[in-house]
Amino acid sequence: MIPTVLFSWVWTLLTGLFSILAKCLLTLGSWALILGRAIWRPVSLLSGSLSRKLSIIWNRVPAKRPPLLLTQWGMALQLSCQAGLIVTIYALIDKSRREKGVATVGDSQSPLFDSAGFHPAPILSSSIVWTTVPAWIISAYSALWSAMLDDLKKAHATLELRKWEQTRLPGAGAWCTFWERVWRKLPLPSTFRRWLQSPPLPAAAPPRCSTAKKTLLLDYGEWPVLNGIGAIFAGHTLLGLCLILRAALWTAGGLSAAIFATADVPFDVDVQLYSDQFFDQYLGSDAGSELRDMSTMPAFDLVSATVVRDGPNYPWTTDTHSFLPFYPATSTGPGNYTFDTEAYWATVECNIATEKDLAAVNGADLALQANDSLASASLRLHYSLDGCDIDKSFLITNNTLVYGRSWSVTSCSQAKNIVRFGMVAGTYDSTARFLLSNFTAVTCKPLLYRSNVTLQVSIAGDPATTAQVVNFTETSRESFWPFFAKSWFSDMPYYSVLAPVTRDSLDALSRLVLSYALGKPLLENVVSGGSAISESFGTIFQALFSNYVTLQGYHPAPRRTVSGTLARVQTRLFVAENAAFAVLGIVAAAFAVTLVLAFHLFRNRTILAKHLDLMFGDALLFHQQDPAARGGVSGYVEAVKTKAGVPTQTPGGQLDVDLVSYAKRDRELGSWAAWVDRNGVLQMMAASPRPTASNVFPLHPLSVNNPGTGAVGP
Repeated sequence: MIPTVLFSWVWTLLTGLFSILAKCLLTLGSWALILGRAIWRPVSLLSGSLSRKLSIIWNRVPAKRPPLLLTQWGMALQLSCQAGLIVTIYALIDKSRREKGVATVGDSQSPLFDSAGFHPAPILSSSIVWTTVPAWIISAYSALWSAMLDDLKKAHATLELRKWEQTRLPGAGAWCTFWERVWRKLPLPSTFRRWLQSPPLPAAAPPRCSTAKKTLLLDYGEWPVLNGIGAIFAGHTLLGLCLILRAALWTAGGLSAAIFATADVPFDVDVQLYSDQFFDQYLGSDAGSELRDMSTMPAFDLVSATVVRDGPNYPWTTDTHSFLPFYPATSTGPGNYTFDTEAYWATVECNIATEKDLAAVNGADLALQANDSLASASLRLHYSLDGCDIDKSFLITNNTLVYGRSWSVTSCSQAKNIVRFGMVAGTYDSTARFLLSNFTAVTCKPLLYRSNVTLQVSIAGDPATTAQVVNFTETSRESFWPFFAKSWFSDMPYYSVLAPVTRDSLDALSRLVLSYALGKPLLENVVSGGSAISESFGTIFQALFSNYVTLQGYHPAPRRTVSGTLARVQTRLFVAENAAFAVLGIVAAAFAVTLVLAFHLFRNRTILAKHLDLMFGDALLFHQQDPAARGGVSGYVEAVKTKAGVPTQTPGGQLDVDLVSYAKRDRELGSWAAWVDRNGVLQMMAASPRPTASNVFPLHPLSVNNPGTGAVGP
């Protein structure tokens, strides 16, 4: 019983829901139908009205208008394009000068693939971009100029035929009068005057009407330069300049491909550098305590490799200076880093004494040892210099050929920075007073400095091992005497290299000094003397001190940072100024000509509106001709046929001769007056007979039969 009742309830509920849904759908459908009818009627009316209006507009006979590119809007388009090109080219030149190029081409010239994925080559790395795009832009504008020029050539016959309708410019009459007076006074042959003189216009022709040569026989073909020059000589100056500029713009299209070029230039960016070291005068020991074992031998090895044998300098070191290292705070890649740091360096003030100098002051004694097979002798130096007593002895034997011994005195005075050091050099000579030829004694005073410098260093990889000093500028200096200096000078003479097969007595310092003085490693039993040893001693000592400080003088310290710049070589896109200025000059010339042309076309806008295009336009122009009239085009055609000896009844299409070329060459046929009268009919009349040579003068393009009336043209 219960399932039956439950089923009945469910069925009743579903039936009610479907009934409500059906009523809702019927209501929505009726409303949609009403709304559709309400919308369709105005849409249908509007569509019909719009269709009728479009049909009327399409079938309407348009009014006469000038060619679009010869209107004010066309001239504005030309001037806007030219101004945009001029501003863009000049801005690129200025940007290239100020910013060392206009854009960065990119380090990678090829696409690559790494863990981050595929990376295409930078778009500017392809020369196709920065050669093709400028050429395409100039070529596009050249096409616009050519289109305008084609319209101007087509409309120029209309301007010529209606030239008498043009408004005269202020001062044109005075200019014509002046030109005629000047021409009359020129000492020219009468034959030449007559050849230049155009025949006078017929009396029935209006003032300043044109001729057949400049209208019906006008033809400027596809040779812009030659036709431009011809147009200028024919009096069509603006048209001639436009033709020449067409060829110039073609040239500019090729030049624009050479506007951009690439070059590698240093480019500066700001970077941060840090140092975790400082110069420790105690060489890592506690202040006032004994110094740790800091050997100078590695510094001797570096000086031998870099100064004597011209090897590359040790990182952060030059032959004269040692620089406190700073490292890039972030991985910025290779390049030249410029920043402020400290420099430590030394120099010497030396005195040179020869055998005669020492003998003169009793500064040297030689004590021979008896019964000695080696003929041993003790050479003792004893003299005073700047308050410092030098007393040093050296053993000389006949089996040792080359002598070079350095020495130092660190107890000259109570002052801790009074030190003298030097060396003695010579070659064994039993006949010499002190058994040494080229005997030289060098005594030097060391000077140590600490400077603040602006350093430029090249880093190619690990800064600690690849840094090479490029340049530096000293900003300040001070003399100083580090704690390790006294012991360092006192230990210096004891460094030596034992070589059992050589016959010399040299310590490490004197070996380097003599080798550098000779310009080669010391392999021969020859020792130079005098100033060469003194100069060599100073050079070697400077390099020894700078390398020693770099190797032993810098110790850990709290980290500190400085600001610097990174000069990295980048491939930049430059503007080649020669090509750019050539293109700029061509566009600027076009801009100037366009300004004059725009003014000329604006003055003649009413005449341009009467221009009829295509051959059908010519047919309309000739349609109103009276075939019986002898002064119209028909009369001109008959005159051409008659003069050429062709039957006048023969249609032009059946002739085997070229009457057009014949008429263009004939001076008399080209001088026929041609104009469009006020009724829009083309009129042509033969020119009047030429005047006598006595009163011949040429008519300037601005001149008229009656200077007080008429109008002027371009």
